Amino acid sequence: AQSGDDPNAAVYDDAANRARKAGLAVLRIPSAGRHEIDGAIAPASHVNFVISNGKVAVPQFGIDSDEPVVAALQQIFGPEYRVEGLSSRALLRGGGSFHCMTQHLPAV
Repeated sequence: AQSGDDPNAAVYDDAANRARKAGLAVLRIPSAGRHEIDGAIAPASHVNFVISNGKVAVPQFGIDSDEPVVAALQQIFGPEYRVEGLSSRALLRGGGSFHCMTQHLPAV
């Protein structure tokens, strides 16, 4: 399900359709939709979650899709994982969220 004002709705729909045509199972989750900080569009995405040690930390932005996306991801991950929504509003100001900030850095 997409937000009515989601600037990426067409891209998400196209990707889902292409994946289905390729024979993949597609499970859609709610989108954060259009999210702005100080008048600029911010890259808010609930799929910027991170999986670690039996938990899934899901970015939350204080919007309507926060709780439904946690419920949808809990169904997808099943009882082996505890899916938790955590505020990502401060991180979003830097242009990302949990998955972005946990990526490996190459050794210098």
